[in-house]
Amino acid sequence: MDQVFPVLFLLAVLVVGYLLYRYHILKATFEQRLRESFEQWKQSELQALRGQYEELSQKEAVLHLSQWKQETEIAIRKDAIERSRAVTVGKVTEHVMPFLPNFHHNPKDARFLGTPVDFIVFDGLDAGVVEKITFIEVKTGGSSLSTRERQVREAINRGAVAWEELRLPSSRPVSDGIPLPELPIIGEDNTCPRCQRKNREQATFCGHCGHAL
Repeated sequence: MDQVFPVLFLLAVLVVGYLLYRYHILKATFEQRLRESFEQWKQSELQALRGQYEELSQKEAVLHLSQWKQETEIAIRKDAIERSRAVTVGKVTEHVMPFLPNFHHNPKDARFLGTPVDFIVFDGLDAGVVEKITFIEVKTGGSSLSTRERQVREAINRGAVAWEELRLPSSRPVSDGIPLPELPIIGEDNTCPRCQRKNREQATFCGHCGHAL
């Protein structure tokens, strides 16, 4: 009997030790699974919150964009109206300028061009003696000359102005007693007498060299 008790005690100690070991193993496994579950839940919640935040951000951005469009559209329309009004006033001013008090020329001598300058005034034309030719550009407010207008002004100021005459042949040549050379006869197929190339029917000018048919 005395020998059985120590054996039983030893077995009890071993059983208790094994149970404690299993307890620690299970506890560590449970804590690991608990941490993993918590991390998964945290990531899931963060993802959901991130999605909600992005959705709210997009809605807010769309709202701000819509408000910006409305405000910008009003400003653009207002600016377009002001620009159109200014252009209209400028065009009207250009046409009535010869009849305003500060136009120091005879309105009958003025010819409206519009581009690249507004007016050319042939001073004295209405009186029968042209004394001077003046180029006039009309500007309103603080508007400045364009590049082409400045170039025209510079060309005039340095005297780069010339006169040319272009004379076109009359439909009925007049000889004034001087015999004219015979012109080549145009072929039935509308062949050009200059370059001898064919043209389409009823063509009045050669499509290759520009000679009159």
